[in-house]
Amino acid sequence: MSLTFPRIFPHARSAMKMTRLLPLLLSLCFAASAVAQQDIVRLRNGNTDSGTIESEDYQVLSLKSTKDKKINRHSWDDIVEVTYGNSVEYLAAIKMVNGGNASGGAAKLLQLAAGEKLRKDLKPNALFFAAAALQRAGNLKDAITNYNELVKAYPKNSHLRNAAKGVVDCRIASGEAEMGLTDLQAIQKTAKDAGVDDLYLGTFEVFAGRLLEAQKKMVEAKLKFELVAANRGISPALTAEAKLGIARCSQAEGQPAKALEIYKQMIDQPLGNEVLAGAWNGMGDIARDEASKAKNADKMIDALYMYLRGVVEFAPAPGEGTAEFERAIAGSAAAFKALSELESDAAKKKVWADRSRERLNQLKKEFPNSAYLQGS
Repeated sequence: MSLTFPRIFPHARSAMKMTRLLPLLLSLCFAASAVAQQDIVRLRNGNTDSGTIESEDYQVLSLKSTKDKKINRHSWDDIVEVTYGNSVEYLAAIKMVNGGNASGGAAKLLQLAAGEKLRKDLKPNALFFAAAALQRAGNLKDAITNYNELVKAYPKNSHLRNAAKGVVDCRIASGEAEMGLTDLQAIQKTAKDAGVDDLYLGTFEVFAGRLLEAQKKMVEAKLKFELVAANRGISPALTAEAKLGIARCSQAEGQPAKALEIYKQMIDQPLGNEVLAGAWNGMGDIARDEASKAKNADKMIDALYMYLRGVVEFAPAPGEGTAEFERAIAGSAAAFKALSELESDAAKKKVWADRSRERLNQLKKEFPNSAYLQGS
């Protein structure tokens, strides 16, 4: 049915028709407004739940559902996406970050988190995404500060694990892995004192392993990864994250066959993008080493395609870790460069060299403090 508003009513009958329609129009407007204000949770099983978010913590999101008027508790493992109603400024700031204005978006998010206009349940989210944006912009010192402030202010927040990971990534990129261990211990203590359970905090040992790995302490790092991988009470994704660390250590210790076996076990599993990118990157490193030794261009192209998986297919979502994404970009740049050196045709050599330079420029632009830029 099409509804129109005439400028004038030519006779009383038209006026009466409009009078009868006004309640319907008003109810439709209020209904549309109510839907816009609702929070919507999309679940992995294909269902959605809508209503008002009561709270979020590191385990669950609690929502007062409009369907049954009950408080439904959804595990984060079951959630695909959350849409927040009544959050125009917050969403605009997130859009700024996703649109490439990381610094501007971070400043707006921090302003919202410090003010009174933003919904209280969104303040931890604003702090987290501000810190992640600062990290992506290369402002690692401020990113670390804001990650730590988030944990202090909201020690049981839903981004707790990713905040700890953000601090670790920043410390590794800054060449401050030893300081990262101190930060990580402080985060774990703050969270434990606030009541976060030991099983959840135990998975943070993967981050300790990465910090030890960055210091070339492979034996100690591997022990940390193995400790987490042996835990049967955690999710498959977290187990895979630990196994990925074991594979990297094996590779660094000169055992590529052992590492390759682990990587191949992962690539067909429904795991997180960073883990899958890490597995393909590891395979890319092994293939690239073999291609370089054999001076085999076809094998080098295979390595290139492995790296490009991490650039195109398994790129991180907003707020997710970018270490493997950076590694994939750097790996593809190195593979393109190697292809240019193996190529004898001048025109093709230039194409490969140009593509290598493009990938390296992308890395410098998007991640100016990336650990993978060292020596480039």
